[in-house]
Amino acid sequence: MSFLTHIKMLALDVDGVMTDGIIYYSPSGDAMKGFSARDGMGISLIRAAGLKTALVTGRRSPMVEQRAKDLHIDYVLQDCSRKLLAMQQLCSEIGLSLDEVAYMGDDLNDVELIANAGFGAAPLDACEEARRSAAFVSAYPGGHGALREFAEYILKSQHVWDKVLSRYLGDGSLTLRQEERRVCIVSKEWQYHAARGFGKILCHLPYPFIISLGRKLGPLVGKLMKKQRNRGIFQIQRGLECSREEAERIMTEVFRNLGQSLMEILYTPNLNPGNIRDYVTLEHPERLDEAVKEGKGVIVLTAHMGNWEWLGALAMYGYPASTIVKNQANDAVTRLLNENREGMGLEVFARGGNEMIIAARALKRKKLLGFLADQDGGFHGVPQPFLGKMSSTPKGPAMFAQKFHSPIVPVFPVHDENHRTHLMIGEVMHFEDTGNKEEDIARMTRKMAVVTEQFIKEHPTEWLWFQHRWSTEPEEIIALQQKPEAHTDDSRKAEKE
Repeated sequence: MSFLTHIKMLALDVDGVMTDGIIYYSPSGDAMKGFSARDGMGISLIRAAGLKTALVTGRRSPMVEQRAKDLHIDYVLQDCSRKLLAMQQLCSEIGLSLDEVAYMGDDLNDVELIANAGFGAAPLDACEEARRSAAFVSAYPGGHGALREFAEYILKSQHVWDKVLSRYLGDGSLTLRQEERRVCIVSKEWQYHAARGFGKILCHLPYPFIISLGRKLGPLVGKLMKKQRNRGIFQIQRGLECSREEAERIMTEVFRNLGQSLMEILYTPNLNPGNIRDYVTLEHPERLDEAVKEGKGVIVLTAHMGNWEWLGALAMYGYPASTIVKNQANDAVTRLLNENREGMGLEVFARGGNEMIIAARALKRKKLLGFLADQDGGFHGVPQPFLGKMSSTPKGPAMFAQKFHSPIVPVFPVHDENHRTHLMIGEVMHFEDTGNKEEDIARMTRKMAVVTEQFIKEHPTEWLWFQHRWSTEPEEIIALQQKPEAHTDDSRKAEKE
C-alpha cells in the first residue's frame, strides 16, 4: 500500500474542469466546448493504471458523450442536480465506496461531492467554496492542465507513475537523460524490493532476536555516521550540560535504539490488532480516551523519540488516527514507510497537497492528528529556548488547537528496560483563549516545547539528537521577535478552512 492507494476511481466535473468553463455558440445556436488534449492524456494515464473513470455533470450534451466515448470513460452521469447522490448511487451499483473515489469539481454544485469523496480536488480558478472543501487545489485552471496535474498526483502518490510512464516510452526513443532516469528508477525499485525481501526474512525470526540484532548493528552504523555522531554529541553536551564522556555514552545508546527501530520498521508487517499489545503498550490510555470523548478531534503532540514509526499502533488499538508525512529523498524509503503506516491503519497524507486543509478536515472528522513538533520552525515559528539554545518552534499544533478547540495530548514512544515500546501518554492540554490570538498561539507553542524538552531530558537516549533542530539563526529569531504578526500561507489557508 501507499498514499492514495485506496483510490479506485477518478470522477470529474466537465465544465470548468475538463473545459475552461466557457460555452461558445455558433450563429445557428449550436453550443461548442473546447477540451484539452493534455488533460485527455491524463485520463488515459489513469485508465492505464487500472483505475475506473466517470464524468458527473449537471448538463446533458452530445459533446460530452462524444468526448467520453473518445477517452473510453467508464461511466457518464448527466443531468445531475445532486452530484453527491448520483455518485453514491453509482458506487452502490458497481461495488465501490465513496472513499475510493477521487473527484475534481469547480463550482458550488460540486462542493458537496468534493467534501465527501475519498480525495476531493479543485482547479486553481474554482469558486472559493470548492477550493476550501478540497484536499488538493491545482496550480492550473480548469481546461488548462488542472485535470492532468491531479491525475499525475494520484499516480505518483500511488507509486505507479513510472510503471504507467514506461508504456509510453519505448527503449528505442529514450534520450540519454531519460535512460539515466530509467536506470535510477530501476535502482530505487531494487532498493525497495531488497528492503522488503530482508524484512520478510526478519518477520520469520523471533522478536527478541530482532531487538538484539538492531541494538548490535546500531552502534556500528553510528561509527560510519561520524558527522551526525559528532553533531549529536555536541548538542547533548549543550542541552544536558554534561561531560563529553557522558554525551558519548548517550549517543551510543541513541544509535542502539535507532538500530532497533530500523529492524522494527522492517518487522512491522507482523503487527496486527490481535497481537499489537505484545509489542506496544499504552501508558495512561484513559487520558487519550478523555480527549477523544470531547468530540473535537485530538492533536497528538509527539517527537522523534524511540521508534516514532510505531505511533501507528494507536490505530491498531482502535483510535481513528491520521498523519501528515514528509516524503523522503529516496522514493523507495517513502514507499516502504507509507505501506507500513497504512498497514497499521493510519490515514496518511503527503505534504505538498494542501496538507493544512487536509489536517483541518481530519480534525473536523474527530480523528487523531499527529504532529512531530520537535523540528525547526523556521522564520515563522515561535522563538523559544530549547535544550540550551534559542530556537524556532513550529506553531502548527497550537494554531489548530485555537481554530478547532481540539485538545492536545502528548504521546512519546520510548523503550523500556527490556527494549519494548511504550507510548507514554501525557496530560490533556487545552488552548487558552484570552482574545489575543497571536500571543495565545505563541504561549501554547512554548508550553508544548517545554513539555517536549522535559520528556527528552527524562529519556535522553531516545531522542534524535543529531537532527537540525536549531537551523534558524539567532539573528533571524530576533527579527521574528520584532515581527510577531508574520503569517505563513499555510496559516492563512487553515484559517479559511
